[in-house]
Amino acid sequence: MNWRLVPDNGTLAVLYRRAEDLLQGLSRAERAGERVLPAVLTQGNALSALLRTGAVLRDAVDAFGVPPAEPGRSIRPRLFAEGRERMPLRVVWISEADTETLAAALRALNIALTPLDRAAVDDPAQRRLLDALAELLDEFDPDTELWTGARRPLDRKELLQPLARLVALLAWPGDDDTTVLLAVRQANPDVDLELTDDQTAAYDRVVERINALLTAGDVHDILF
Repeated sequence: MNWRLVPDNGTLAVLYRRAEDLLQGLSRAERAGERVLPAVLTQGNALSALLRTGAVLRDAVDAFGVPPAEPGRSIRPRLFAEGRERMPLRVVWISEADTETLAAALRALNIALTPLDRAAVDDPAQRRLLDALAELLDEFDPDTELWTGARRPLDRKELLQPLARLVALLAWPGDDDTTVLLAVRQANPDVDLELTDDQTAAYDRVVERINALLTAGDVHDILF
């Protein structure tokens, strides 16, 4: 199933922009001839997959607008439960191939920043590419406006968290609760929706799971 539920909130938009900043920086370095990158990152492969995903999200999510839609100004359907408006969950069709490309890029980045894993790579040519990627990541200077406190992330693996969280969300196949919410929203795509008690319980569980993927702990514990 490639249909996904994504939250229409600023957290997802910020994570996307941070991931985009990282992949754009790597792509610029490659084009400038500074490094030769592992295959999944060459010629902007991972960046292109991310940009295609971003285009899908911008078409569906108010928070991805520039500037984001203000509260109460959205033209998209609203979601209500127990008599109050809730954060919308938008239904999007996500390319499995693009998600797999992003996951492969994330694995390469994670190995590059893990010296023991780099050393364990058998292919000397691939190991050299990962060594070069590690150097590039160490030199990478992220857009400080995208990071809380306008600081340069001290731990280089912190740079991977936004992409890791985005991949975790997009790759999450869902469960019975997401099936319920997808069905009710797809049956009523263009109207405000009032959830039943059972649907509200499903919504609360799904939002808790999404929040954990996007904000809680170290997402590497989930992905690796």
